Amino acid sequence: MKRIIMMLIMMITIPTYATTMCAANDTVAVVLDPSLSISSQSSNNSNSTWSVWNTNGTYYGIAAGLSSQKGYSMGGCKSRLTDTINGETKLITGGEQNGIYCWCRLTHPVSSFWCYSNVGASPSACANICAINFKNQYNVRKGLFGSVAQ
Repeated sequence: MKRIIMMLIMMITIPTYATTMCAANDTVAVVLDPSLSISSQSSNNSNSTWSVWNTNGTYYGIAAGLSSQKGYSMGGCKSRLTDTINGETKLITGGEQNGIYCWCRLTHPVSSFWCYSNVGASPSACANICAINFKNQYNVRKGLFGSVAQ
């Protein structure tokens, strides 16, 4: 009977110990908490890029100005984003300036889906809108971070 109990204890504890002790080499941990505080932001509207930083590091992204918000509210995300220009549907890759509806995508340290940010003053202002809304809007951070795991 002691032998059976000892085997059961070993079968329960050995796999648990192994899973808590294993880690891949050169692993990087990234904090993707939408409640984090962002200290500063910047953008480059000419190449549609934006960045924000805090004590955890720097987050980079790209922006696109589209002709529609596609029925999404702020922070709503879409894995494959398209826009119709002159009757032709095109896949969005970043840098598009087809309209004032600003969509953002996180590119570093992880890649996210495209998330709707807000309406910009002009198509060229979307990178700035993305940076500001990533810094100030919980729903935008939640959408971008939440889409990473999908």
